Amino acid sequence: MMAKNMRKVDKGNLKAFFTLDTPSLEINDCKLMEGRDSQLYAAMPQIEYQSNGQRKWKNIVYIKDKTLLDRISAVAREEYFKETSPPVHIDDVPF
Repeated sequence: MMAKNMRKVDKGNLKAFFTLDTPSLEINDCKLMEGRDSQLYAAMPQIEYQSNGQRKWKNIVYIKDKTLLDRISAVAREEYFKETSPPVHIDDVPF
């Protein structure tokens, strides 16, 4: 398992987007988020929807196995810290 295509961003607790690559599965648009405890953790891709006039998000991929999710987070953190490119400010992206 590896995290690839790490794209650092500077947007609140969102720190990066990445692709999770395994021998049999590739998941694009995973996120590396900073939690309340200042630890970085992996979050799966989400879709946004409206419910009763409020914006909400729902995971597209849900990892039930906490041990697996912790392993994904560790792989993503390792890739994040070895990357040397500076974060991109989300407001500077032209789309």
